[in-house]
Amino acid sequence: MSTKVNNEFRNEGRKLVVYIAMSLDGYIAKPNNDLSFLSLVEKPGEDYGYQNFILRLTSC
Repeated sequence: MSTKVNNEFRNEGRKLVVYIAMSLDGYIAKPNNDLSFLSLVEKPGEDYGYQNFILRLTSC
């Protein structure tokens, strides 16, 4: 059940956790949903903490 408190919706039964890449200026994509900036720092075989993130999640 969601309730509205101080103009925010709060879900009282679940917790939402997000794992997302973001540029230093706070954007998650360039115009037209372009994610090419991510390839500038991409290292082959690196998961950037994604496996640890997945392991700490539980589903309800």
